[in-house]
Amino acid sequence: MSNFDHATDLKNRKIDRGNIDANIQFLGGTGLLKKSLRILEIGCGAGRLTNYLIQKGFDAMGFDISETLIKEGYSRYPDTMIFIASGGGDMPFKDSFFDVVLSFDVLEHIPDVDVHLSEVRRVLKSGGFYLFRAPNKLTNVPFEIIKNISLAKHKAYHCSLQTFWSVKRLLVAHGFEFRFVRVPVMNEFMEQKVNKVFGWIELCLLQIADLDRLPRALRTNFYILWGETMK
Repeated sequence: MSNFDHATDLKNRKIDRGNIDANIQFLGGTGLLKKSLRILEIGCGAGRLTNYLIQKGFDAMGFDISETLIKEGYSRYPDTMIFIASGGGDMPFKDSFFDVVLSFDVLEHIPDVDVHLSEVRRVLKSGGFYLFRAPNKLTNVPFEIIKNISLAKHKAYHCSLQTFWSVKRLLVAHGFEFRFVRVPVMNEFMEQKVNKVFGWIELCLLQIADLDRLPRALRTNFYILWGETMK
């Protein structure tokens, strides 16, 4: 998985970057999370979402590659979080250990996504599910290049971006069934993100265009439910 300057991010208070409201809406909308299930969040960062699930009574744990973020997680949530430092390859868990695996904005950072998906499948119980979100390459590449003014930085940061068609091929190759879930992403988090990079003019245009009404192949993020069987 790519290395980032998390120490600088922590100093600038830029750790909780994900669209957590949309992520929570996605999880709730699937109807799959039950209090009796064991849940793993891959790439939990400082643990905001994992802590949210624990506070709601779920048997959840998270792990992340960054020792800096793990340390921050212990500081924020000392009584509830369990973090295990690990890379994006082999995971330190037994076979068929989890009922549900989650990841948000993680897949695009993993150099070998085939190894990652094989590991997810290994640690999932029979009948388990992988719920994840990944940005759309078609919309993310121009956004990140404008944001960072650097193609090289973008490639290092997002080494495994997927299009609608490539992520379908990837999941089919790993044998599970899957479906895309439509989740609205235009909320306060997204508005602040767009406004910071493009300013109020672009923000107004996006509100008129309404990102949430775009065809699935052009949506900014893919929310995907991956498992042995889809009802």
